[in-house]
Amino acid sequence: MDGFRALAYVGEDQTRLVSRNGNAFKRFTELACAIHIDLDCQAVLDDEIVILDDEGRPQFYELLRRRGRGEPAFYAFDVLWLDGEDLRERPLVERKALLRKLVPKQPCILLYADHIERNGTEFFRLTCDRDLEGIFADGIDIRQEPEGY
Repeated sequence: MDGFRALAYVGEDQTRLVSRNGNAFKRFTELACAIHIDLDCQAVLDDEIVILDDEGRPQFYELLRRRGRGEPAFYAFDVLWLDGEDLRERPLVERKALLRKLVPKQPCILLYADHIERNGTEFFRLTCDRDLEGIFADGIDIRQEPEGY
């Protein structure tokens, strides 16, 4: 997703969205409030704040300019901490399963960033064909690009 990388600190009374530099995202207070309402837990989520077009593609410049076109959404792709338990040592696939249970069914401003377990090269090519930002790969050697890229 092409947006602003953030951590969501979901507490008992509020949710804070924090940049990778540790700065609070003050301009996304409505988004933070909506996330807080949607989640019935205390957690730290790793995510991307995005604005999506009608086809579900992220529109970075709309997010950057914030000129009223589209509402920001929150694509959660990992849960790092949940109800007092540090999950960072658990395998990613386990954390994704927990996250899937946390994120409400759609439509919602909080979205689940799905994953695939096979066909990574085909997925990478599709990402390039659609001119998307990129993919995250876990547990593979990414030092060599797929043939033709």
